[in-house]
Amino acid sequence: MKLSPEIESLTISARLRATNLKVGEEGWHDARVALCFEGGSFGYPAQVPELAADSDWVTKSVETEGAQGSNPPEHSTAMFRCTGVFEIAEPHSDPRLAVTTQLADAVLPAA
Repeated sequence: MKLSPEIESLTISARLRATNLKVGEEGWHDARVALCFEGGSFGYPAQVPELAADSDWVTKSVETEGAQGSNPPEHSTAMFRCTGVFEIAEPHSDPRLAVTTQLADAVLPAA
């Protein structure tokens, strides 16, 4: 199913925890929830829920905008060129609908 034009953005959230995490040399060499929107012009979001250091359970959320016409995102747990233990719980996507206003003539009250 495609994301309809009424969906302005998606908030992607997950609880994450990392232990003994050693990240790689590049900024994207970390532990993350990898996302990909297929079927539209959006592709990969600029930000995703991620950890670059050891952490107790923490909820990470990002809002992705401009994915209209894409398929819902594919989520996967990823550790790019890093080592350690990465845990994920309760991943979910929450849509935010675009607010539309209907133009009309206002009716004035009597008096």
